Amino acid sequence: SIKPKGAMRRPNLCTNKPWKNSILLRESLDTPVDGNGDGVAEITTQLTGEVFPLIDFAHNAGLQVHPYTLRDEERFLTLNPDGTPQTTGDEFRQLIEIGADGFFTDFPETGRIVVEQFETAEEFANLRGSRGYEGMAFSPDRQTLYPMLEGTVFGDPEASLRIYEFDVATSAFQGLVGLYQMEAANHAIGDFTPINENEYLVIERDGLQREAAEFKKIFKVDLSQVDAEGFVEKTEVVDLLNIADPDDLNGDGETTFTFPFVTIEDVLVIDENTLLVANDNNYPFSIGRDFTGAEIDNNEVILVGLEDSLQLDLRLGEGSLTRDITQGTREDEILAGGINGDDFIFGSDGNDVLRGDLNSRDSQVGIGDDDTIFGEGGSDRIGGKGGNDALFGGEGDDAIWGDDGDDILRGGLGNDTLIGDDNSGGSGTDTFVLAAGEGTDTITDFEINLDFIGLADGLTFGSLSFGGEAIAFGSETLAILQGVDTATLTESSFVMV
Repeated sequence: SIKPKGAMRRPNLCTNKPWKNSILLRESLDTPVDGNGDGVAEITTQLTGEVFPLIDFAHNAGLQVHPYTLRDEERFLTLNPDGTPQTTGDEFRQLIEIGADGFFTDFPETGRIVVEQFETAEEFANLRGSRGYEGMAFSPDRQTLYPMLEGTVFGDPEASLRIYEFDVATSAFQGLVGLYQMEAANHAIGDFTPINENEYLVIERDGLQREAAEFKKIFKVDLSQVDAEGFVEKTEVVDLLNIADPDDLNGDGETTFTFPFVTIEDVLVIDENTLLVANDNNYPFSIGRDFTGAEIDNNEVILVGLEDSLQLDLRLGEGSLTRDITQGTREDEILAGGINGDDFIFGSDGNDVLRGDLNSRDSQVGIGDDDTIFGEGGSDRIGGKGGNDALFGGEGDDAIWGDDGDDILRGGLGNDTLIGDDNSGGSGTDTFVLAAGEGTDTITDFEINLDFIGLADGLTFGSLSFGGEAIAFGSETLAILQGVDTATLTESSFVMV
Protein backbone atom coordinates (compact mmCIF):
# COMPACT_ATOMS: atom_id res chain seq x y z
CA SER A 1 0.00 0.00 0.00
CA ILE A 2 1.36 3.43 -1.00
CA LYS A 3 0.49 6.45 1.20
CA PRO A 4 0.75 9.96 -0.28
CA LYS A 5 0.94 13.29 1.50
CA GLY A 6 -1.56 13.75 4.32
CA ALA A 7 -2.56 10.11 4.60
CA MET A 8 -1.61 9.75 8.27
CA ARG A 9 -3.96 12.53 9.28
CA ARG A 10 -7.02 10.34 8.63
CA PRO A 11 -8.10 8.23 11.63
CA ASN A 12 -9.91 5.29 9.99
CA LEU A 13 -9.66 3.09 6.91
CA CYS A 14 -12.73 2.11 4.91
CA THR A 15 -13.11 -1.67 4.99
CA ASN A 16 -14.10 -1.90 1.30
CA LYS A 17 -11.37 -1.01 -1.19
CA PRO A 18 -13.00 1.35 -3.76
CA TRP A 19 -12.44 0.57 -7.43
CA LYS A 20 -10.61 3.43 -9.12
CA ASN A 21 -13.13 3.43 -12.00
CA SER A 22 -15.92 4.32 -9.56
CA ILE A 23 -14.10 7.58 -8.75
CA LEU A 24 -12.52 8.72 -12.04
CA LEU A 25 -15.44 8.03 -14.37
CA ARG A 26 -14.83 6.63 -17.82
CA GLU A 27 -16.74 5.40 -20.88
CA SER A 28 -16.13 2.54 -23.28
CA LEU A 29 -14.48 3.05 -26.68
CA ASP A 30 -16.00 1.59 -29.83
CA THR A 31 -12.51 0.75 -31.10
CA PRO A 32 -9.56 -0.19 -28.82
CA VAL A 33 -6.46 2.03 -28.99
CA ASP A 34 -2.76 1.12 -29.02
CA GLY A 35 -1.35 3.50 -26.43
CA ASN A 36 2.27 2.35 -26.20
CA GLY A 37 3.00 1.65 -29.86
CA ASP A 38 3.58 -2.10 -29.50
CA GLY A 39 1.08 -2.89 -32.23
CA VAL A 40 -1.53 -4.26 -29.81
CA ALA A 41 -4.61 -2.12 -29.16
CA GLU A 42 -5.49 -2.72 -25.51
CA ILE A 43 -6.95 0.56 -24.22
CA THR A 44 -10.75 0.20 -24.25
CA THR A 45 -11.95 3.22 -22.21
CA GLN A 46 -11.60 7.00 -21.99
CA LEU A 47 -11.97 9.31 -18.99
CA THR A 48 -15.02 11.57 -19.19
CA GLY A 49 -13.45 14.27 -17.02
CA GLU A 50 -16.08 13.69 -14.33
CA VAL A 51 -15.11 12.81 -10.75
CA PHE A 52 -17.55 11.04 -8.43
CA PRO A 53 -17.05 12.65 -4.95
CA LEU A 54 -16.59 9.33 -3.11
CA ILE A 55 -13.35 10.54 -1.50
CA ASP A 56 -15.04 13.67 -0.14
CA PHE A 57 -17.91 11.59 1.25
CA ALA A 58 -15.45 9.25 2.99
CA HIS A 59 -13.35 12.06 4.46
CA ASN A 60 -16.47 13.76 5.82
CA ALA A 61 -17.23 10.48 7.61
CA GLY A 62 -13.69 10.27 9.03
CA LEU A 63 -12.62 7.46 6.68
CA GLN A 64 -9.66 6.93 4.37
CA VAL A 65 -9.89 5.89 0.71
CA HIS A 66 -7.30 3.56 -0.84
CA PRO A 67 -8.29 2.81 -4.49
CA TYR A 68 -7.22 -0.51 -6.00
CA THR A 69 -6.31 -2.02 -9.43
CA LEU A 70 -3.55 0.47 -10.20
CA ARG A 71 -1.32 -1.48 -12.58
CA ASP A 72 1.29 -0.76 -15.26
CA GLU A 73 -0.10 -3.04 -18.02
CA GLU A 74 -1.72 -1.15 -20.89
CA ARG A 75 -5.02 -3.05 -20.66
CA PHE A 76 -5.60 -1.48 -17.23
CA LEU A 77 -4.95 2.06 -18.47
CA THR A 78 -7.31 4.48 -20.26
CA LEU A 79 -7.32 7.56 -22.47
CA ASN A 80 -7.29 10.98 -20.88
CA PRO A 81 -10.28 13.27 -21.62
CA ASP A 82 -8.25 14.91 -24.42
CA GLY A 83 -7.69 11.55 -26.09
CA THR A 84 -4.00 11.11 -25.19
CA PRO A 85 -3.01 7.71 -23.74
CA GLN A 86 -2.69 7.62 -19.96
CA THR A 87 0.83 6.81 -18.68
CA THR A 88 1.47 4.41 -15.80
CA GLY A 89 1.89 7.29 -13.37
CA ASP A 90 -1.01 9.45 -14.56
CA GLU A 91 -3.75 7.73 -12.59
CA PHE A 92 -1.67 7.89 -9.38
CA ARG A 93 -1.30 11.66 -9.90
CA GLN A 94 -4.98 12.14 -10.72
CA LEU A 95 -6.11 10.28 -7.60
CA ILE A 96 -3.63 12.08 -5.34
CA GLU A 97 -4.84 15.44 -6.64
CA ILE A 98 -8.43 14.65 -5.64
CA GLY A 99 -7.40 13.49 -2.14
CA ALA A 100 -6.80 9.72 -2.21
CA ASP A 101 -5.11 8.58 1.01
CA GLY A 102 -3.19 5.64 -0.45
CA PHE A 103 -3.29 2.87 -3.03
CA PHE A 104 -3.41 -0.89 -3.37
CA THR A 105 -1.08 -1.79 -6.22
CA ASP A 106 1.20 -4.56 -7.46
CA PHE A 107 3.56 -1.89 -8.81
CA PRO A 108 4.72 0.11 -5.77
CA GLU A 109 7.81 1.34 -7.63
CA THR A 110 5.62 3.37 -9.98
CA GLY A 111 3.53 4.69 -7.12
CA ARG A 112 6.59 5.60 -5.05
CA ILE A 113 8.04 7.72 -7.88
CA VAL A 114 4.78 9.63 -8.21
CA VAL A 115 4.21 10.07 -4.46
CA GLU A 116 7.69 11.56 -4.03
CA GLN A 117 6.72 14.33 -6.44
CA PHE A 118 4.03 15.42 -3.98
CA GLU A 119 6.08 15.20 -0.78
CA THR A 120 7.99 17.99 0.93
CA ALA A 121 11.22 17.75 2.91
CA GLU A 122 9.31 17.80 6.21
CA GLU A 123 7.30 14.67 5.41
CA PHE A 124 8.47 11.12 6.01
CA ALA A 125 7.07 7.63 6.28
CA ASN A 126 6.66 6.76 9.95
CA LEU A 127 5.31 3.19 9.89
CA ARG A 128 7.85 1.13 8.00
CA GLY A 129 10.41 1.10 10.82
CA SER A 130 7.93 -0.26 13.39
CA ARG A 131 7.94 -3.75 11.81
CA GLY A 132 4.56 -4.51 13.36
CA TYR A 133 3.78 -6.02 16.76
CA GLU A 134 6.26 -8.37 18.41
CA GLY A 135 4.96 -8.51 22.00
CA MET A 136 1.35 -8.81 23.11
CA ALA A 137 0.77 -8.74 26.86
CA PHE A 138 -2.63 -8.83 28.53
CA SER A 139 -3.94 -7.44 31.80
CA PRO A 140 -4.71 -9.98 34.55
CA ASP A 141 -8.45 -9.44 34.05
CA ARG A 142 -8.02 -10.20 30.30
CA GLN A 143 -9.82 -6.98 29.37
CA THR A 144 -6.84 -4.96 28.10
CA LEU A 145 -4.11 -5.83 25.61
CA TYR A 146 -0.69 -4.15 25.53
CA PRO A 147 0.90 -4.60 22.07
CA MET A 148 4.58 -3.66 21.75
CA LEU A 149 6.15 -2.84 18.40
CA GLU A 150 9.17 -4.73 17.11
CA GLY A 151 11.00 -1.73 15.64
CA THR A 152 11.51 1.95 16.42
CA VAL A 153 9.08 4.29 14.67
CA PHE A 154 10.88 6.90 12.59
CA GLY A 155 11.16 10.07 14.68
CA ASP A 156 10.99 8.29 18.06
CA PRO A 157 14.06 8.10 20.35
CA GLU A 158 16.70 5.64 19.18
CA ALA A 159 16.17 2.02 20.25
CA SER A 160 12.73 2.78 21.69
CA LEU A 161 9.67 0.59 21.16
CA ARG A 162 6.11 1.84 21.50
CA ILE A 163 3.69 0.13 23.90
CA TYR A 164 0.02 0.70 23.12
CA GLU A 165 -3.19 -0.02 25.04
CA PHE A 166 -6.14 -1.81 23.43
CA ASP A 167 -9.56 -2.29 25.03
CA VAL A 168 -10.94 -5.75 24.31
CA ALA A 169 -14.60 -5.02 25.04
CA THR A 170 -14.84 -2.08 22.62
CA SER A 171 -12.17 -3.31 20.15
CA ALA A 172 -10.57 0.13 20.33
CA PHE A 173 -7.08 1.49 20.83
CA GLN A 174 -6.77 3.62 23.97
CA GLY A 175 -3.52 5.33 22.99
CA LEU A 176 0.18 5.11 23.78
CA VAL A 177 1.13 3.77 27.22
CA GLY A 178 4.84 4.56 26.96
CA LEU A 179 8.14 3.61 25.38
CA TYR A 180 10.36 0.64 26.15
CA GLN A 181 14.06 1.57 25.96
CA MET A 182 16.23 -1.21 24.55
CA GLU A 183 19.86 -1.35 25.64
CA ALA A 184 21.06 -1.19 22.01
CA ALA A 185 19.45 -0.37 18.67
CA ASN A 186 20.29 -3.80 17.21
CA HIS A 187 18.51 -5.67 20.01
CA ALA A 188 15.09 -7.28 19.70
CA ILE A 189 12.36 -8.33 22.09
CA GLY A 190 11.14 -11.90 22.35
CA ASP A 191 8.07 -11.82 24.60
CA PHE A 192 5.90 -9.52 26.73
CA THR A 193 3.92 -11.12 29.55
CA PRO A 194 2.08 -9.97 32.72
CA ILE A 195 3.08 -10.15 36.38
CA ASN A 196 0.28 -7.98 37.77
CA GLU A 197 -1.86 -5.04 36.75
CA ASN A 198 1.13 -2.70 36.35
CA GLU A 199 4.22 -4.90 35.98
CA TYR A 200 5.20 -7.00 32.96
CA LEU A 201 8.19 -9.06 31.80
CA VAL A 202 10.10 -8.41 28.56
CA ILE A 203 12.73 -10.61 26.91
CA GLU A 204 15.43 -8.46 25.30
CA ARG A 205 18.21 -10.11 23.28
CA ASP A 206 20.89 -9.52 20.69
CA GLY A 207 20.99 -11.36 17.36
CA LEU A 208 23.99 -13.52 18.24
CA GLN A 209 24.29 -17.15 19.33
CA ARG A 210 26.77 -19.66 20.72
CA GLU A 211 29.91 -18.12 22.20
CA ALA A 212 29.29 -14.87 20.28
CA ALA A 213 26.10 -14.15 22.25
CA GLU A 214 26.52 -11.11 24.50
CA PHE A 215 23.06 -10.02 25.64
CA LYS A 216 20.07 -12.18 26.61
CA LYS A 217 18.08 -10.71 29.52
CA ILE A 218 14.61 -10.54 31.04
CA PHE A 219 13.45 -7.17 32.36
CA LYS A 220 10.49 -6.11 34.49
CA VAL A 221 8.69 -2.97 33.30
CA ASP A 222 6.13 -0.94 35.24
CA LEU A 223 3.52 0.63 32.97
CA SER A 224 2.32 2.87 35.82
CA GLN A 225 5.76 4.50 36.08
CA VAL A 226 6.50 6.61 32.99
CA ASP A 227 9.21 9.28 33.08
CA ALA A 228 9.18 12.74 31.52
CA GLU A 229 10.56 11.39 28.24
CA GLY A 230 7.81 8.79 28.01
CA PHE A 231 9.86 5.70 28.98
CA VAL A 232 8.39 3.05 31.28
CA GLU A 233 10.39 2.01 34.34
CA LYS A 234 12.66 -0.97 33.63
CA THR A 235 14.47 -3.34 36.03
CA GLU A 236 16.67 -6.34 35.20
CA VAL A 237 15.31 -9.64 36.51
CA VAL A 238 17.41 -12.40 34.87
CA ASP A 239 20.64 -12.50 32.86
CA LEU A 240 20.12 -15.58 30.68
CA LEU A 241 23.84 -15.80 29.92
CA ASN A 242 24.71 -15.98 33.61
CA ILE A 243 22.23 -18.22 35.45
CA ALA A 244 23.55 -19.67 38.70
CA ASP A 245 23.73 -23.49 38.55
CA PRO A 246 25.51 -24.49 41.78
CA ASP A 247 24.36 -28.13 41.53
CA ASP A 248 25.39 -28.46 37.86
CA LEU A 249 21.94 -29.64 36.80
CA ASN A 250 22.92 -30.02 33.14
CA GLY A 251 26.07 -31.98 33.92
CA ASP A 252 28.49 -29.80 31.97
CA GLY A 253 30.88 -29.37 34.88
CA GLU A 254 30.05 -25.67 35.26
CA THR A 255 28.24 -23.79 38.00
CA THR A 256 26.86 -21.23 35.55
CA PHE A 257 24.22 -22.05 32.93
CA THR A 258 23.78 -20.06 29.69
CA PHE A 259 20.88 -19.77 27.27
CA PRO A 260 22.73 -18.51 24.16
CA PHE A 261 19.95 -18.63 21.55
CA VAL A 262 18.80 -16.06 18.99
CA THR A 263 15.09 -16.81 19.22
CA ILE A 264 14.30 -16.80 22.94
CA GLU A 265 10.60 -16.22 22.44
CA ASP A 266 8.74 -17.28 25.59
CA VAL A 267 8.65 -16.30 29.26
CA LEU A 268 5.87 -17.39 31.59
CA VAL A 269 5.47 -16.69 35.30
CA ILE A 270 4.99 -20.00 37.14
CA ASP A 271 4.87 -18.48 40.61
CA GLU A 272 6.32 -15.44 42.40
CA ASN A 273 9.75 -17.09 42.52
CA THR A 274 9.91 -19.06 39.25
CA LEU A 275 9.92 -18.29 35.53
CA LEU A 276 9.58 -20.67 32.60
CA VAL A 277 11.76 -19.60 29.65
CA ALA A 278 11.84 -21.26 26.21
CA ASN A 279 13.60 -20.79 22.90
CA ASP A 280 11.82 -21.21 19.57
CA ASN A 281 14.19 -23.16 17.32
CA ASN A 282 14.60 -21.15 14.12
CA TYR A 283 15.23 -24.27 12.02
CA PRO A 284 17.70 -24.77 10.41
CA PHE A 285 19.65 -21.70 11.50
CA SER A 286 19.69 -22.10 15.31
CA ILE A 287 23.02 -23.53 16.45
CA GLY A 288 23.27 -21.85 19.84
CA ARG A 289 23.86 -24.98 21.89
CA ASP A 290 26.19 -27.02 19.67
CA PHE A 291 29.33 -24.91 19.49
CA THR A 292 30.61 -26.92 16.51
CA GLY A 293 27.57 -25.99 14.44
CA ALA A 294 27.08 -29.61 13.45
CA GLU A 295 23.74 -30.08 15.23
CA ILE A 296 20.55 -28.04 15.01
CA ASP A 297 19.18 -26.78 18.34
CA ASN A 298 16.32 -28.40 20.17
CA ASN A 299 13.52 -26.29 21.60
CA GLU A 300 14.72 -25.92 25.20
CA VAL A 301 12.44 -25.12 28.13
CA ILE A 302 14.01 -24.15 31.47
CA LEU A 303 12.80 -23.11 34.91
CA VAL A 304 14.65 -20.18 36.48
CA GLY A 305 14.48 -19.39 40.19
CA LEU A 306 14.45 -15.69 41.08
CA GLU A 307 16.46 -13.93 43.76
CA ASP A 308 13.71 -11.38 44.36
CA SER A 309 10.07 -12.46 44.46
CA LEU A 310 7.56 -10.98 42.03
CA GLN A 311 4.28 -9.43 43.17
CA LEU A 312 2.27 -11.96 41.18
CA ASP A 313 -1.42 -11.35 40.58
CA LEU A 314 -3.55 -14.20 41.95
CA ARG A 315 -5.14 -14.65 38.50
CA LEU A 316 -1.78 -15.57 36.99
CA GLY A 317 0.72 -18.35 37.43
CA GLU A 318 0.37 -22.03 38.15
CA GLY A 319 -1.66 -21.37 41.30
CA SER A 320 -4.45 -19.73 39.30
CA LEU A 321 -5.27 -23.13 37.77
CA THR A 322 -6.54 -24.46 41.10
CA ARG A 323 -8.00 -21.29 42.65
CA ASP A 324 -11.75 -20.69 42.62
CA ILE A 325 -11.66 -17.37 40.74
CA THR A 326 -14.67 -15.20 39.90
CA GLN A 327 -13.85 -12.43 37.42
CA GLY A 328 -16.20 -9.49 36.98
CA THR A 329 -16.62 -7.27 33.95
CA ARG A 330 -16.71 -3.50 33.56
CA GLU A 331 -20.45 -3.40 34.23
CA ASP A 332 -22.16 -3.00 37.62
CA GLU A 333 -22.52 -6.53 38.99
CA ILE A 334 -23.39 -8.64 42.01
CA LEU A 335 -20.84 -11.45 42.48
CA ALA A 336 -20.81 -14.08 45.22
CA GLY A 337 -18.26 -16.82 45.77
CA GLY A 338 -20.39 -19.47 47.47
CA ILE A 339 -19.58 -21.49 50.59
CA ASN A 340 -17.58 -24.34 49.08
CA GLY A 341 -13.93 -23.38 49.36
CA ASP A 342 -11.76 -20.27 49.46
CA ASP A 343 -12.90 -17.82 46.79
CA PHE A 344 -11.01 -15.17 44.84
CA ILE A 345 -13.31 -12.47 43.49
CA PHE A 346 -12.25 -9.61 41.20
CA GLY A 347 -14.81 -6.91 40.53
CA SER A 348 -13.02 -5.09 37.67
CA ASP A 349 -14.62 -1.72 36.81
CA GLY A 350 -18.18 -0.84 37.73
CA ASN A 351 -19.92 -0.23 41.03
CA ASP A 352 -20.16 -3.81 42.22
CA VAL A 353 -21.61 -5.75 45.13
CA LEU A 354 -19.11 -8.49 46.04
CA ARG A 355 -19.79 -11.16 48.66
CA GLY A 356 -17.41 -13.87 49.74
CA ASP A 357 -19.97 -16.56 50.48
CA LEU A 358 -23.72 -16.64 49.84
CA ASN A 359 -25.39 -13.83 47.89
CA SER A 360 -27.10 -12.41 50.97
CA ARG A 361 -26.74 -9.35 53.19
CA ASP A 362 -26.59 -11.61 56.24
CA SER A 363 -23.19 -11.87 57.94
CA GLN A 364 -23.37 -15.67 57.51
CA VAL A 365 -21.80 -16.42 60.88
CA GLY A 366 -20.16 -19.82 61.10
CA ILE A 367 -20.34 -20.68 57.39
CA GLY A 368 -18.10 -19.97 54.46
CA ASP A 369 -14.36 -20.04 53.98
CA ASP A 370 -11.40 -17.68 53.77
CA ASP A 371 -12.04 -15.45 50.77
CA THR A 372 -9.98 -12.80 48.96
CA ILE A 373 -11.93 -10.02 47.26
CA PHE A 374 -10.65 -7.15 45.08
CA GLY A 375 -13.11 -4.41 44.20
CA GLU A 376 -10.68 -2.84 41.67
CA GLY A 377 -12.30 0.11 39.83
CA GLY A 378 -15.59 1.71 40.84
CA SER A 379 -17.26 2.43 44.16
CA ASP A 380 -17.97 -1.07 45.44
CA ARG A 381 -19.79 -2.69 48.37
CA ILE A 382 -17.75 -5.64 49.62
CA GLY A 383 -18.74 -8.17 52.27
CA GLY A 384 -16.39 -10.90 53.41
CA LYS A 385 -19.15 -12.80 55.25
CA GLY A 386 -17.97 -15.91 57.13
CA GLY A 387 -14.31 -16.91 57.35
CA ASN A 388 -11.05 -15.02 57.69
CA ASP A 389 -11.15 -12.81 54.62
CA ALA A 390 -8.82 -10.36 52.86
CA LEU A 391 -10.79 -7.49 51.34
CA PHE A 392 -9.36 -4.79 49.06
CA GLY A 393 -11.43 -1.93 47.70
CA GLY A 394 -9.12 -0.62 44.98
CA GLU A 395 -10.03 2.64 43.27
CA GLY A 396 -13.22 4.46 44.18
CA ASP A 397 -15.08 5.24 47.39
CA ASP A 398 -15.82 1.75 48.68
CA ALA A 399 -17.74 0.33 51.63
CA ILE A 400 -16.18 -2.85 53.06
CA TRP A 401 -17.63 -5.17 55.71
CA GLY A 402 -15.43 -7.85 57.23
CA ASP A 403 -18.41 -9.60 58.88
CA ASP A 404 -17.58 -12.78 60.78
CA GLY A 405 -13.97 -13.92 61.26
CA ASP A 406 -10.54 -12.31 61.53
CA ASP A 407 -10.48 -10.11 58.44
CA ILE A 408 -8.05 -7.78 56.68
CA LEU A 409 -9.64 -4.66 55.17
CA ARG A 410 -7.85 -2.20 52.89
CA GLY A 411 -9.78 0.53 51.15
CA GLY A 412 -7.19 1.48 48.55
CA LEU A 413 -7.51 4.68 46.54
CA GLY A 414 -10.49 6.78 47.53
CA ASN A 415 -12.32 7.75 50.69
CA ASP A 416 -13.57 4.40 51.94
CA THR A 417 -15.74 3.16 54.79
CA LEU A 418 -14.42 0.11 56.65
CA ILE A 419 -16.64 -1.92 58.99
CA GLY A 420 -15.08 -4.85 60.77
CA ASP A 421 -18.09 -6.65 62.21
CA ASP A 422 -20.31 -4.06 63.90
CA ASN A 423 -24.05 -4.39 63.17
CA SER A 424 -23.41 -7.57 61.18
CA GLY A 425 -23.73 -10.12 63.94
CA GLY A 426 -20.17 -11.26 63.31
CA SER A 427 -17.10 -11.09 65.48
CA GLY A 428 -13.34 -11.41 65.22
CA THR A 429 -10.06 -9.57 65.28
CA ASP A 430 -9.85 -7.32 62.23
CA THR A 431 -6.93 -5.44 60.69
CA PHE A 432 -7.62 -2.13 58.94
CA VAL A 433 -4.78 -1.31 56.54
CA LEU A 434 -3.65 2.27 55.89
CA ALA A 435 -1.19 3.69 53.36
CA ALA A 436 -0.16 7.21 52.40
CA GLY A 437 -1.71 8.71 49.29
CA GLU A 438 -4.80 6.50 49.26
CA GLY A 439 -7.39 8.88 50.70
CA THR A 440 -9.12 9.09 54.08
CA ASP A 441 -10.78 5.93 55.39
CA THR A 442 -13.57 5.97 57.95
CA ILE A 443 -13.35 3.01 60.36
CA THR A 444 -16.66 2.62 62.15
CA ASP A 445 -16.01 -0.05 64.80
CA PHE A 446 -12.34 -0.17 65.80
CA GLU A 447 -11.95 -1.92 69.16
CA ILE A 448 -8.78 -1.20 71.17
CA ASN A 449 -7.03 -4.36 72.42
CA LEU A 450 -8.91 -6.44 69.82
CA ASP A 451 -8.43 -4.95 66.36
CA PHE A 452 -5.28 -3.68 64.64
CA ILE A 453 -4.24 -0.88 62.31
CA GLY A 454 -2.06 -2.27 59.52
CA LEU A 455 0.70 0.00 58.18
CA ALA A 456 1.60 -0.52 54.51
CA ASP A 457 4.01 0.88 51.94
CA GLY A 458 6.61 2.17 54.41
CA LEU A 459 4.37 3.72 57.05
CA THR A 460 5.63 3.38 60.64
CA PHE A 461 4.05 4.10 64.01
CA GLY A 462 6.62 6.83 64.64
CA SER A 463 5.70 8.65 61.43
CA LEU A 464 2.06 9.08 62.47
CA SER A 465 0.31 11.80 64.46
CA PHE A 466 -2.90 11.49 66.46
CA GLY A 467 -5.65 13.88 67.48
CA GLY A 468 -9.33 13.42 68.20
CA GLU A 469 -10.61 10.58 66.02
CA ALA A 470 -7.93 11.12 63.34
CA ILE A 471 -4.71 9.36 62.36
CA ALA A 472 -2.49 11.51 60.15
CA PHE A 473 0.71 11.24 58.17
CA GLY A 474 2.12 14.73 57.79
CA SER A 475 -0.71 16.89 56.47
CA GLU A 476 -2.67 13.89 55.19
CA THR A 477 -5.49 12.40 57.25
CA LEU A 478 -5.25 8.67 56.74
CA ALA A 479 -8.23 7.56 58.81
CA ILE A 480 -11.08 8.58 61.08
CA LEU A 481 -11.74 6.07 63.88
CA GLN A 482 -15.30 6.76 64.93
CA GLY A 483 -15.75 6.82 68.71
CA VAL A 484 -12.02 6.40 69.42
CA ASP A 485 -9.66 8.95 70.97
CA THR A 486 -6.65 8.11 68.81
CA ALA A 487 -4.29 9.79 71.30
CA THR A 488 -4.86 6.77 73.55
CA LEU A 489 -3.58 4.32 70.94
CA THR A 490 -0.24 2.65 71.62
CA GLU A 491 2.18 0.94 69.28
CA SER A 492 0.66 -2.42 70.27
CA SER A 493 -2.42 -1.56 68.19
CA PHE A 494 -0.34 -1.34 65.01
CA VAL A 495 1.20 -4.03 62.79
CA MET A 496 3.35 -3.87 59.67
CA VAL A 497 1.73 -5.49 56.63
